[in-house]
This record gives sequence, C-alpha cells and structure tokens, in this order.
Amino acid sequence: MANRANEYLITKRDMSSPYYKAYCEAKASRRPAQAPQNRVSVLNSYFDSEPEEVVNETQGRKVRKEKVKRQRTKGTMKRARRGFMVFLVMLFALLYVVVGALSFLQIEALDEYNSYLNMFTKVEEVVPEGATLEQIENGDAEYEYVYTNIGANDVIMSFAKMLMGDSIEGDYYFYNECLALIDGAETMNMIAYYALPVVLVLGIVIALIFFIRAFVSLCTSKRRKLFVLSSILMLVLSIIGIFAGFFWSGLEFADAMVYLNVMAPAAPLQVGYGYLIMTVLSLLALIASLFAFRSKKKVQ
Repeated sequence: MANRANEYLITKRDMSSPYYKAYCEAKASRRPAQAPQNRVSVLNSYFDSEPEEVVNETQGRKVRKEKVKRQRTKGTMKRARRGFMVFLVMLFALLYVVVGALSFLQIEALDEYNSYLNMFTKVEEVVPEGATLEQIENGDAEYEYVYTNIGANDVIMSFAKMLMGDSIEGDYYFYNECLALIDGAETMNMIAYYALPVVLVLGIVIALIFFIRAFVSLCTSKRRKLFVLSSILMLVLSIIGIFAGFFWSGLEFADAMVYLNVMAPAAPLQVGYGYLIMTVLSLLALIASLFAFRSKKKVQ
C-alpha cells in the first residue's frame, strides 16, 4: 500500500494478500448497524420499544430487528401492593362505617333492618295479659319478652347529654341506667361506662380514615405505612366496646355466652347484631391487610 497524504490506495498486490482477504470476510460477517434501543416506562416497569427499521450498511438494504420479548430489567421493582386484597380492606372498612352510621341515624325507611344494626338489645320480662305472677310461679304461664333495640345514637347522645346537661333533649337508656348513676358505680363499671361511647366513636372514625387510605392505596402503587395497625385498632376497639357493654348488663362472667346472644335464656342486656357485625368486619379487614402488600424482600 502507498501512502498519499493520509490516503491509502490498494493495489492488486495488496488485494492478493491473505490479510486483506481475512479483513473482507470479517467485515462481511459482522452484525448490521442498529439504532440505539429506546426504553418505555409503564407503571414503574421498563420494556423494550417496538422494533424499528434500520439500514444495513454492508449489504445496502433495510432489515428489521428481531422482536424482543417484553421482559423486566434487573433494576425494575415489582408492585408492592396486591390490588384485590387492598380492595377487600377498603370494602370491609366501608361496611364498618356504614353499619355504625346507620345504627346512629336509625332511618325509618330501614326500620325492618334496624334490629340487625343495633349495638345492644334491651330485654324486659312482661307478664302476659290475663295471667298473674302466681300462675307464672306455678308454671301455668310464662313471661313475655319485649326486645328494645339500642343503637349507636343512644350511647353517643347519652355521653353528650352527660357533658352538656339539659341542652340535649331526649330519653336514653344508657344515660338513665349508667351515666346518670355513675357517681355511685364501682371502679370497673365507671371505666366501662366512660369507655363505651369513646371506643364506639373512635372505631368509626378510624374505619373512615382507613377506608380513605385504602382507596388512595388502590389508586397508587406506593406502600402505605401502618396499614395493618388501623385494622388492629378497629378490632381492639370493637372488642373493648363489647366488653364494656357486659358491665352494663350486670351479668356474671359465667353468663357471658348469654350476653353474647348465643345461649338462652335472654339476658337483661345483650350485645346487638350490629356490634358483632362490626367486630367480624374488623377481623376480616385485619386478615386482608396482612396480605395487602408484599414484603420488602419479595418486592426486590
């Protein structure tokens, strides 16, 4: 090869060289030039873009890239949340709030269903018409039971009446039987009477906040802190409320199953279906929240 001002001219002798032959074979077998590949971001996952047409400089024709399967890159994180479980958490929290709200409002249009939304049930024994106490004692007649539903409005408004006095009008069972006589109550009963309205309201408020947080978590992929703690608080507050109502009933611990409306005979006061439903909903929310998010080890 001759050198002319930084230019190289190939002679016939150079073309017959084995080095030149090896150079031509290597150039013909090399891969065609490809344009840089773009990356498309979809929900924190990076995928290869669709194949593009590029020019093969060696052969002078257009070739098409091979289609690359959409695979996650090594640095891509899996989604932290499980959408279905988060939806269940949101649903259970919403139902908890709905049961508490309907029990407080006592809507007349839902009067047929209010018995399933009451917090407690007052049971009174009444002598039936045409019968006497002697007949009942001799076994010739039996008492009739009159059931009165006590909703969340009775407990909450009783507490408000104790704080605000006569400015709150109305006759409430919880106020007449507990709060009005709280000065002469025993220590445990006093704590239970104060705790019952507080845990009832606090449980509904926490469930409402929990519902909002679950809804936001369902719309985003960000991990929510203290997600399980909210459901634990809902469950604990529901259990405390049922336990506080047990002191209101005045029963012994041996009659706990009667208070829970599981065994006959009827107790003077029984826990209502509404409080039991709220307790079950908080338990289901706790179970669902345990599986709502993947652990940090599995996310990586």
